[in-house]
Amino acid sequence: MTQHTLRSLEKGLDLLALISERSARLSMRDMCESLGLPRSTAYRFLSTFVAREFLEPDNEPGFYRPGKRLHQLGSAVLGALDLRGAARPAMQALSVETAQSVFLMVRVDVDAVCIEKVEGPEGLQLSLRVGGRRPLHCSGIAKVLLAHLPDDELGKFLSKRVPRFTPFTVCNPKRLRAEMAKTRRQGYAISTQEFLLGARSLGVPIRDFSGRVIAGLGLGGMVDRLPDSRIPSIVKIMKVQAAEISQKLGYIGGGKTQAQR
Repeated sequence: MTQHTLRSLEKGLDLLALISERSARLSMRDMCESLGLPRSTAYRFLSTFVAREFLEPDNEPGFYRPGKRLHQLGSAVLGALDLRGAARPAMQALSVETAQSVFLMVRVDVDAVCIEKVEGPEGLQLSLRVGGRRPLHCSGIAKVLLAHLPDDELGKFLSKRVPRFTPFTVCNPKRLRAEMAKTRRQGYAISTQEFLLGARSLGVPIRDFSGRVIAGLGLGGMVDRLPDSRIPSIVKIMKVQAAEISQKLGYIGGGKTQAQR
């Protein structure tokens, strides 16, 4: 391997480090100024990374964000960090404080998949098991994952018909989009009898080191065990526990995610 090749490799790695430092989004101008590269060289780097799916064009012209292959690498890193292990103590504490079943879920295509669960001591034990799925549009935890998708992915999801499970399932794309915006603003999602009659669930986001939402933490139970009067205090506790998990994954706060831009 020649010195020129080694220098090119180093610059490529510098670019990947830069995009993670800049809240997972950067422009060619950022790249040129930060790495001291001529515009022609920066263009060749970007073209190669886009072709190899390490980067992809952002919704805003001239900006780039991580592509599929970088997300795959990120997933491998998250596996090493052990998301379940990081979340388990906070989940147990949340279950004790709220007396509800607590779930940890991640997105897989158009569903949210449960990867960890702590059973609550009272009321109905929801039938969702580890490995079980919920549609993204009708579960409190799943809605958190849906709400924080990049705008193009959210738009693609909302362009398709979604199934109705109860008379309370929200299927209208305009209503869903408005609800996703509200979820991002308030920092949590709620689902009442949208998937299962008589049940209610709440969800809050968990972020990785870059600020990207990579999982949802939530709880569920019967509506009479989770009345409107309890929601503010429960959400406050949930946010504290979710923040603790996010910090274990390297998140220090202060940055905006792609979905929030």
